[in-house]
Amino acid sequence: MRKRYLREINDRDIQAMAVYSSDGEFVGTVYREVSDLEAYTHRYLIVEQDGSQLAIPSDAISNITEDGVSLSLEAVELEYLPPYDPELGHAFELRVHFALNRKPYWELEFDE
Repeated sequence: MRKRYLREINDRDIQAMAVYSSDGEFVGTVYREVSDLEAYTHRYLIVEQDGSQLAIPSDAISNITEDGVSLSLEAVELEYLPPYDPELGHAFELRVHFALNRKPYWELEFDE
């Protein structure tokens, strides 16, 4: 497995946008994004929700419009996510993907 170079970034185009679950519930606002600098891609959307932050895997984003960000996750699924850890260690990433019952991006890329 190659080393990941993850870094928080502020994307002014979507910062503070509303985030909605697939069942239409408002689940928070965009705080930041986490990008993989080596792969030139976004890995997580950091969503602020009731004073805490969650890392949503980028493959769970279904659409971004001027009305907000739509997720492919139901609101109840977000309850299983661990609080965001800005250290972005491998163990944290595994907890995020395990909580959502999703294959981690590094395994998906390896399968291709």
